Amino acid sequence: MHPNGARRWAPMTPGVNPVLSMERPDNREGPGVGVVARALRRLLFATWILLGLAFAVVCYAEMLGVVQFD
Repeated sequence: MHPNGARRWAPMTPGVNPVLSMERPDNREGPGVGVVARALRRLLFATWILLGLAFAVVCYAEMLGVVQFD
């Protein structure tokens, strides 16, 4: 922790992948609950972004007359 209470971000070291690794840890334990929760949260966030973009494309297509919904 930083002296004023803010968290400092450490620079990424070369060769470190911020995404979940497919390799098992050396101590034969699976990923922790926090790691899985963070991965699911990122997946849900990306899903909502893509759904929003798809909805926007459909709305603009209807507005421009490319597609017509009754």
